[in-house]
Amino acid sequence: MEFLNFAARITAAYTASNRVPTSLLPEVVRDVTHVLRGLANGHAESTMGPARRPAVPAGQSVTPDCITCLDCGKRYRTLRRHLKAAHALSPEGYRRKWGLSADYPMVAPRYAEVRAAVARNIGLGRLGANHRRRAALARRSAA
Repeated sequence: MEFLNFAARITAAYTASNRVPTSLLPEVVRDVTHVLRGLANGHAESTMGPARRPAVPAGQSVTPDCITCLDCGKRYRTLRRHLKAAHALSPEGYRRKWGLSADYPMVAPRYAEVRAAVARNIGLGRLGANHRRRAALARRSAA
């Protein structure tokens, strides 16, 4: 009876902030009771619901022009901001959640190429003339 009391309280708290059709309430109470009994018996796996499936297969989520979010299926050129705003995930957390490799891109490949070309054209990443002059002076004074 104790499990039923806990299950009822948990269900009441859940339904207070989530819309649940009345026809599903017995199922929700049954599921919560099942999880509580599993926890009491030391079966942590009973707390896990059905495995989440990605919106698209991970292999098809990266195309040259966009990356598709595995959580919601929306397409973006850069995924980082969307993950933070919509799913409260960091890129590392997203990769961990879906079992992706550490080199899984967060930016569409063509977009990354375009941004890299722009950076090269404006001179980012190059050593400036001032740095080269100081290096030459240091070499002369060392000789």
